[in-house]
Amino acid sequence: MPLRLRKNRLVSGVSAYAVLMALAGSALAQSPDIPDSATEAETQTTGQDTPSTASAPTVLAPVEVTARKRVENAQEVPISITTITAGDIQDTGLENMEDVVRLTPGFNAMHGAQSWGSTFNVRGVGSLNPGGHEDGSISAYVDGIPVPMGQLDTYYLDIDQVEVLRGPQGTLYGKTSQAGAINITTVAPSDTFEGRLGVGIGTGGTRGIDGVVSGPILKDRLNGRLVFDLKSEDGLMYAQDLGRDLGDVDRAMVRGTFDATWNDRASTRLSLGYDVLDNNDQALAERKDYDKFMGVFEPYEDRTHASLGMTNTFDLTDNVTLNLVTGAHLVDLEYASVPNAMITGINKDGETHFSQEVRLDGTANRLDWTAGGFLSQYHRDIDMKTTGLLSFVDSGEQEISSQAIFGEATYAVLDDVKVTTGLRLNRDNKSMDETVVNNTYGFTHTMDEDKAFYGWNGRVALAYTPTKTDTFFASISRGYKAGGFQTNHSTAMSGLQENTPSFDSTTSISYEVGYKGFFLDERLNIEGSAYYISTSGEQVLGYDTTTYKGIYHNVDAESMGLELSSRARLTEELTLGGSLAYTHAYITQDADLGVSGFASAGSEIPNVPKVAYTVFAEYRDALPESLIDASWFVRVDFRGQTGRWFDITHDYRGDSFATTDLRLGLDTDGWSVNGYVTNVTDEKYYAYGMLNRVRPAEEREFGLKVNLFF
Repeated sequence: MPLRLRKNRLVSGVSAYAVLMALAGSALAQSPDIPDSATEAETQTTGQDTPSTASAPTVLAPVEVTARKRVENAQEVPISITTITAGDIQDTGLENMEDVVRLTPGFNAMHGAQSWGSTFNVRGVGSLNPGGHEDGSISAYVDGIPVPMGQLDTYYLDIDQVEVLRGPQGTLYGKTSQAGAINITTVAPSDTFEGRLGVGIGTGGTRGIDGVVSGPILKDRLNGRLVFDLKSEDGLMYAQDLGRDLGDVDRAMVRGTFDATWNDRASTRLSLGYDVLDNNDQALAERKDYDKFMGVFEPYEDRTHASLGMTNTFDLTDNVTLNLVTGAHLVDLEYASVPNAMITGINKDGETHFSQEVRLDGTANRLDWTAGGFLSQYHRDIDMKTTGLLSFVDSGEQEISSQAIFGEATYAVLDDVKVTTGLRLNRDNKSMDETVVNNTYGFTHTMDEDKAFYGWNGRVALAYTPTKTDTFFASISRGYKAGGFQTNHSTAMSGLQENTPSFDSTTSISYEVGYKGFFLDERLNIEGSAYYISTSGEQVLGYDTTTYKGIYHNVDAESMGLELSSRARLTEELTLGGSLAYTHAYITQDADLGVSGFASAGSEIPNVPKVAYTVFAEYRDALPESLIDASWFVRVDFRGQTGRWFDITHDYRGDSFATTDLRLGLDTDGWSVNGYVTNVTDEKYYAYGMLNRVRPAEEREFGLKVNLFF
């Protein structure tokens, strides 16, 4: 697409957001005055817009979050949070991390070839290319259980709410929260019997079936919920050498959740999950030929993942609660990498993750506090064999042992002024024992490294709430990410008998001011923030494209930006909203990455568009009673962003793009039908780029989903 046209579309998108918000303000200002008699009882706290009745005015409902490990009104939390509620999830069809990225200003992803190969950043902060599976900068938790970094870019079952916390969150969320954290909660088991069965179909070979059964197992003591999801999708890319499409994905997921109440002061939640992925979606194309597969052998990825999460909660007193949070993940992964004549590798990885958090939450007069300890153990078995011109066998294991103590307290200095302080001390011990037998160059080399890293995270925040609808906040926070070793011994693979270089720890200091407010009788919500982040020693990985040797550097970087989001309930039926993010992120020192190139001070950080925006409009109304007892809705989502560099050396830049999604649905108490069109204009753009390879983004798709409720 011509550059001028892309720029015009960018201006149009940003202008559309501004015009919609102006129209919302004008329409709300001209609507009849609504009495101030609404009470908390007349509003919902589920994140859904409240219905308009004679006793309940049309307002935006308050949203409750657990971003600070306790239930709070999002309006009062001095953190920039994008909250995707149950209603948003249903209306947008959200089911994976890519959908979360689309709805969150300042949150960016480069979706890798393998399911575990994606990189994320928030506000321009994050690993420019992770050296290992556990070396990310964004942490994710599901029901309080940390998700392994390699499983972050995946599908999630039965989501109730997603909270994206922007800025360093290491005080409460740990070592991989240098840039931000994602707090996901799932739907809790119900105390009455209910269920759902859904069937979906779409163009491009999309087909799926999913269901839920929930209810009491032992009355007043034990409730359970069983969820399953089966889905298949055809590929996007035609492989000329193979004579067929690539990119097929087949997945199956199941999870059981149980809530037990032992007595008035003790309860347990247990969650058991299992999912299987059969995927050849890691096909990469030549960047000059969108549809041409770069390879001569069929790629594949087979993954199984089992998970366990258990939270035991004990009310020690009326004001102090003990939480024991245990998590475990087992991952078995086999995939083919770089399938071409130069090198084709078969990788077999086995990963185990264990985590344990012991946390006390308390309140006393004007003080709310949290304190605890955390430990985790990560183990990875490495088994890689290659054929082709570069032939070697790589075997070994990686261990990461982490411990931390943490605490955070919020004190109400005045009725309308609260101060929050927090600190977390971390220790990470990383070891690597790896042997490469290089058949091409005729040598064996062993890498045996063991190193401990120490660091700390902290936060000081001030919140000023002059009225119940206005909150001003400011914060200074420090993020920390441990150093480590590349998980594959690329130096020996490339033919050099020397250890692959390690990389140092990274720290970020973030300064932020923000505002959250409701206007026009709580029918218009506006949130905004401005920030500046200074990062020391960001981890950068470059590749020698001739030898495949990895080259590491730690470089300093800076990021600054503005974020704005808003939502307006114009009428009982019509809701408008959107977000706008401006990010300027760049490195502040030179980095020599060998054959990969030279990164100069001032170079923009990859995978960070300068401007990104979303706009949505949703209309929901009841059908005439004479037809059917049902409601219908239509929703349009418009999203766009400027171009971004795919690598730190600025070898390849992705174009700007804009996409439109459309959904139309009919809901009753017993069934629902939802039709959708994603990427209505069939915009062509890339979701991933590295060296001379790219991964196409999803094309236009038409689909239909039918649900039966019982």
